[in-house]
Amino acid sequence: MIDMHPGDRTCILSTLEFISKLTSKHSISPVVTFDQPLFWKALDIVNEVEDDSPVKDVVLLLGSFHTLMNLLGAIGTLMEGSGLKDLLEAIYKENAVIHMMTGKVVQRALRGHLLVDRCLTNQIISKIIEREPGFESLIEELEQLYCQAERGDIDVARVIASDSMDEFVSTMTSKKAELSDNSKTSKLWLNYMRMLGIARDLIETDRTGPWQMHLHAVSDCLPIIAATGHPNYLKSTYLYL
Repeated sequence: MIDMHPGDRTCILSTLEFISKLTSKHSISPVVTFDQPLFWKALDIVNEVEDDSPVKDVVLLLGSFHTLMNLLGAIGTLMEGSGLKDLLEAIYKENAVIHMMTGKVVQRALRGHLLVDRCLTNQIISKIIEREPGFESLIEELEQLYCQAERGDIDVARVIASDSMDEFVSTMTSKKAELSDNSKTSKLWLNYMRMLGIARDLIETDRTGPWQMHLHAVSDCLPIIAATGHPNYLKSTYLYL
């Protein structure tokens, strides 16, 4: 416990030095996660210390929580006037939706966005079934595979690599491309679903830890954050990558 203000450069340096000494005893790489304001200061410190300092070996990670919060706020800004706010108000109170659209209440905002995403996915599936009735059987087959994976009867990797999953993804991709080409409204909502997919990737990488996937997800956030005028996070994320 360091009895100092967390934003103080001396406090950050002391923390980095302590972590460096601790990790050297266990022969592991020092990795520290900071939110955007502290990440910027920690990065300056790591760049300014002597080359032989153990602090130089510290790997700095930009905190995923505030990155996700900024992404959700950017999505809310880009979807302003689209009717998304009205959809969410069918479930949540008006004051709650205002905060959800700015990304300030991350858990509630994410839950609301995923509910809308599920409804949009169901609409796409319904349109496919109208033209291809056999697609419904494919979905039932995938549901059975999911239940087997949930019980532990088969591995999740087997479900992902199955022919049924390949056919499902291919059909959905083709339908989305068709809808996007034929309607600007569809293109808007499909882009909304794509942005939510990036949010999912951020959460997945934060929980499972694949480094390349993490960098790819953060990279995908850049144009969205840039389009909504978040200069501090844009600059920090760009330097982080």
